[in-house]
Amino acid sequence: MKKLIVICLVTLTTIGAFAQSNTANKIEVSGKGSVTTTPDGVTIAVRVDTEGTNIKDVKSKNDNSVDATLKFLKKMKLDSKDYHTQRVELSKNYVYDKSPATYTASQTLIIHLKDMERYEDLMTGLLESGVNRINSITFTTSKLEELQSEARKKAVENAKLKAQEYADALGQEMGRALYLSESSSSSPMPMFKVSNMAMATESLDTLAAGEMEVSVSVQVAFELQ
Repeated sequence: MKKLIVICLVTLTTIGAFAQSNTANKIEVSGKGSVTTTPDGVTIAVRVDTEGTNIKDVKSKNDNSVDATLKFLKKMKLDSKDYHTQRVELSKNYVYDKSPATYTASQTLIIHLKDMERYEDLMTGLLESGVNRINSITFTTSKLEELQSEARKKAVENAKLKAQEYADALGQEMGRALYLSESSSSSPMPMFKVSNMAMATESLDTLAAGEMEVSVSVQVAFELQ
């Protein structure tokens, strides 16, 4: 029984020493990689607002405007998967004077346009069909996965470079990677918010997509020898 206890103590001591050694002989660094690209698509959030004193009329007018908008999108030959209704609202606006209460009906649509050259025609048609507010314009890219893959490779190379610099400064050799985690993967896309459709159509010539950046960050631990 005593021999067994001694063996267990020796084993636990060995494991503890190995764990301490393993923790001490490593270096942890972060790496970031990014690539830029020209957007080839745009996501637009638009809204149809209707207000009045008769709830039935308000809802009917709002439904008709949305129906006209959806027919316009079909006429533009946009794929049905590229647009959908995001939100439908119907509310009563209370007043504190003798004025009659008003009602507001609202529907929000999300539209994905894959051809930037059709942007102006789309925005003009939306205005004519009944859309009276644009919530946001977000540029997108169809090559997101490919760009993220490239950014990941750059992030790892950046981490390796940092680790090598630290190892050289310490006078040690950098060994194999012990673990790697991707702490963040993002693709910041320019977003514009416009208060109404008139502003959106007036600024068509000044809306510049420019470039968008796709970035990835990683955390890597390397063994020090």
